[in-house]
Amino acid sequence: MKTRPLSFALFSILSVGALSAQTANDLNSGLGITYDSSLEEFTLSWWGIGNFYYFVLGTEDLVDEPWVYFPYAGKGADAVLGPPPFATNASKMFFRVEYTDDPTSELLTSDFDGDFVSNKAELDLGTNVYDMLFDDADQLPDEWELYHFGNLSQVDSGDGDNDGLTNLEESRTGGDPNLAATLTTAATINLSIYSPR
Repeated sequence: MKTRPLSFALFSILSVGALSAQTANDLNSGLGITYDSSLEEFTLSWWGIGNFYYFVLGTEDLVDEPWVYFPYAGKGADAVLGPPPFATNASKMFFRVEYTDDPTSELLTSDFDGDFVSNKAELDLGTNVYDMLFDDADQLPDEWELYHFGNLSQVDSGDGDNDGLTNLEESRTGGDPNLAATLTTAATINLSIYSPR
């Protein structure tokens, strides 16, 4: 598995001074943290290698608190990568970035937002793996529509594969609206019970 941590960085909000680290503008540099005192916001950034996928984790305490996914993931394109600036009330924060180019890794095959589209497919589409969007008038998750149809012009009641399941039903069960569902028949099992003599 080619999943690995990019680097480990920490900052203390209580003693914010000049935070120094490698800059993300330098090819192959590590995780950088900057603080904008006028906006009271932090920025994380790193160099995103093309065709690698990046996930940020954070914790406020290295002893008692678990690492949790920060609401940002991105696909590298040989450029600076990172989440939008953010503010926090925490007295300290620790971050790490996990990245992989292995399409079979758990990071990429998982579906963090539950829309039946893998994290990899969502990052390839440029959508957010942590948030299911419903920007058009139907009840279909936008990421699901884009993944299966390449557009947001579908309707809930559509059934392009003529399998009797609407787009809405397929989106809620993880079906493929372009591939007719196959019917399965129930099997009968005959059990014989033997008792010892």
